Amino acid sequence: MNNYEKYILLKTVQDDNILPITSVCNMSCIFCSHKFNPPDIELFRFGHLKITLIEELLDYINADFPLIIGESASRIIEGEPFIHPDFDKIIQLIRKKFPQKEIRITTNGGQIREKTLLFLNKMGPIELNISINAATSYGRSFLMHDKKANRLFENLKKINDYNIKFNGSIVAMPHLLGWEYLERTVQFLDKCGFRMVRIFMPGFTKLTDEKLKFDINKLKNKLKKLVVFLNKKYKIAVIMEPPDINNLNAEINAILPNSPADRAGLSPYDIIEKIDNIKVESRVDAFHKVLDSSSPLLKIKRKETIQEIKLNKAAKERSGLIMDYDLPLELIKDLEHTIKDYKYQKILLISSKLAKKIIFFLKNLLHNNTKKQVESLVIENYFFGGSIMTAGLLVIDDIIKTIRKVDEFNYDLIILPGIIFDKKGNDLSGKHYSLIEREFNTKLKIVDI
Repeated sequence: MNNYEKYILLKTVQDDNILPITSVCNMSCIFCSHKFNPPDIELFRFGHLKITLIEELLDYINADFPLIIGESASRIIEGEPFIHPDFDKIIQLIRKKFPQKEIRITTNGGQIREKTLLFLNKMGPIELNISINAATSYGRSFLMHDKKANRLFENLKKINDYNIKFNGSIVAMPHLLGWEYLERTVQFLDKCGFRMVRIFMPGFTKLTDEKLKFDINKLKNKLKKLVVFLNKKYKIAVIMEPPDINNLNAEINAILPNSPADRAGLSPYDIIEKIDNIKVESRVDAFHKVLDSSSPLLKIKRKETIQEIKLNKAAKERSGLIMDYDLPLELIKDLEHTIKDYKYQKILLISSKLAKKIIFFLKNLLHNNTKKQVESLVIENYFFGGSIMTAGLLVIDDIIKTIRKVDEFNYDLIILPGIIFDKKGNDLSGKHYSLIEREFNTKLKIVDI
């Protein structure tokens, strides 16, 4: 491992509280995000990290936030944490250093045994996020090449015996398995006692096999309707990711079972209008106001009626509300100050296809609050192609190529999503954002949109 690779590791742990213990995986998922990538993409694969390095990385963990294992970390390929030969030792090291810290582990579940659950039960507080994807042996075998799925299913039926929080995830592949398997999987997790399941939209690049491609709009629209249906039918909280947001209404997506929000009688698709008689500005604003408050009084809109509901909880206690991430007020204020302080007159907001609706709202807010000319531009993803619409998979060449199509470029400032770039300002192809400044002779601001 060279110095730059170690720097990437350290910054990932420090900035995201993600501990990437391995890049090795024991499955071959048909939907794996690392398949069918362009050949010149810049990614890091470290294998199993040594215990001595993991001990060093733990010094960079923020003690105030949960520690995450098994999630994608910047450009680092995530593997299956339970196959690390020293997994138990790693958890024991974490628990020794952080006795009460919540550890969130994302796993494909293939290595879960009863002894695994017994060990994690002793190491709590633990939250397991299991990428289950299907609740039948055929479905798991087809999607993930898991030949021993029945063992996982049997152990999941016993989860209420353990002091562990269980969540699930499904990459939706109805174009290959039909729509019925999605509800069957949600139903299975609901019966087992899972708190939440995230249903992910699949994606494909221009290099993906034709048999795996699908009509993205048809799938998205049908999946949105299915999620609404599942949230009404089952107790488990069902969430669609990525979200399809077209307004800033503080709408509740789902409610975790047996949470303060559940006990208070809040429901999916309620809209929070005020908290303790203070108007909320967005989903992010509402979520944090509720989190920070002790027993807040919520004014909600439920269909055509207005109700007031008191939420009995301590300050900083999780409410059980599940809400999409839209716009934090701090971001809006920061951009307003930047535009005003530096006397920019014409501003261009760069947007991915996925974020274009929420960027439209941000554009209007900035225009109304600064009285400056603010425009937005949706960037075409030429690098990956296919159905890829997220900002994190855009590259600098995509941005330059799309801006060149603008009839007349005379912007003072370009605002870019920070997720495009790594810790040194490079995109997935290894190019630095300063190329955009030189190409168009303009200033850039990188923000977390």
